[in-house]
Amino acid sequence: MKKAILLGLLVLSFHSFSQSDKNKLSKSGVISGKVIDEITKEPLPYVNIVVRDVAKKVITVGITGDKGNFKIKNIPEGNNIVEIQYIGYATFSKQINIKNKQRNVNLGTIPDQSQKLCVNLK
Repeated sequence: MKKAILLGLLVLSFHSFSQSDKNKLSKSGVISGKVIDEITKEPLPYVNIVVRDVAKKVITVGITGDKGNFKIKNIPEGNNIVEIQYIGYATFSKQINIKNKQRNVNLGTIPDQSQKLCVNLK
């Protein structure tokens, strides 16, 4: 009898934990886009996508695929900053706002500008 009661309480506690996760996920959003080189118009693979809160704390990270596309889920509601980082390119930064009526933010095609240094040796 004690085992049955204990098992019942255990099942109820799992149910309550799963409900809190659903509420948290329902208030999250998705960002997506494509990163290309501004000059060649070629997609940039394996670009780092960093999502930060307004205090600059990292929330989550992602990476572009072979064709420069990315999609990052579970972005918390509110103001966030998306940074796109790639070696040899300037960092792109944009503030986004995940809210009730706008849970999906498509950043579109993002041109990345080269920031390589030219050094002349004599």
